[in-house]
Amino acid sequence: GTLDAVPEGMKPVKYRVAVFTGDPLGAGTNAKVYVTLNGSLGTSGEFRLDEAGNDFRKGKTDSFRITLAKELGELESIRIRHDSSGLFSGWYLEKVEVRQEQTERMWRFPCGRWLDKKEGDGATDLVLTAEEGGAGA
Repeated sequence: GTLDAVPEGMKPVKYRVAVFTGDPLGAGTNAKVYVTLNGSLGTSGEFRLDEAGNDFRKGKTDSFRITLAKELGELESIRIRHDSSGLFSGWYLEKVEVRQEQTERMWRFPCGRWLDKKEGDGATDLVLTAEEGGAGA
């Protein structure tokens, strides 16, 4: 699925968001997942990461494209959350990688924890900070 928010005449900026689900038992989720990209030049607003038949399965990487009207500059953080819907909503998120498709710049956002009401601190809404030196082609 392609998410578009580009006014007429604007040159769209495309980001590829790769979401790595971890390996623990029950790591996958069928809840609705949302992401917001925050950069030095602004924020993307929130997008639902949704592809046909794609539900964040254990040990799998899911890739999504977000198309924006403006360049976000240096990515600093992302907010990622799920709505805890579905029977098995708990999710073990390994990391997220975001690539700006035109420049091939890439940022890594380590996570390595559960987004689960029943695990750890119960948070299902996290802000992840870009890894130092994680930006590269």
